Amino acid sequence: MNRKLRRDARTRHKQPEETIRIHEAGHCVGRVVGANLGWRWDEVIEYTEIYPTPMRIGESQESQAATFGKFLSKPMDDFWRARVPDRFADGAILLQCELASKIPEMRAAGIDVDKWFTAKSIEAICGPIAEAKFLGKPVADVFDDYSSEADLDDVRRLGDLCGKTLREAAEALAKNVGIAYKLIERPEVWRAVQAVAQSFTYGRNDGRKTAMIIWETLIALHNLRSRS
Repeated sequence: MNRKLRRDARTRHKQPEETIRIHEAGHCVGRVVGANLGWRWDEVIEYTEIYPTPMRIGESQESQAATFGKFLSKPMDDFWRARVPDRFADGAILLQCELASKIPEMRAAGIDVDKWFTAKSIEAICGPIAEAKFLGKPVADVFDDYSSEADLDDVRRLGDLCGKTLREAAEALAKNVGIAYKLIERPEVWRAVQAVAQSFTYGRNDGRKTAMIIWETLIALHNLRSRS
């Protein structure tokens, strides 16, 4: 997910610049395909928002993109709701302020927090890796680009929430980059990234529709292979 200002995009066009759409589609496919956190496939994405952000007069406009949806795994979400039912509507604030203190309790309750960390890390990494594939650039170069800054910050934040040391977080990042790379390199997954990217327009894009495009693309390719 990238909440920061990104590449040039013209407001007169219905679709944002393609690199932006590919990057955000990578995150969406990572959410749906790369994770099994207890949610149904049509629950994991609420919406993706892409819109131009005007800069100072005389400067070009740049586009901003973010995908929103389930943050916690279903067991973690159930645990959280049971303990803060009256305040869960303010979840974004609670996650920042209190989640880290609840992680040990979740672990003690037998919840697989590390599986959640891995899934969310892969989701964050899939955006830059999809961008690298689309541009034909080394993944390391895209990771060094401003477009990936927020994604890597997300991974570091996840490590902090889970109580990982810097070394543990770095080792996990290296491992998860490999997993995400192999995922995006799968032909059927890459086709799903392209299909989702093509569907994106400026404004709010429905998450269930996005998830449907992903699964329909994967199923169609699977059926095609089965008949060949």
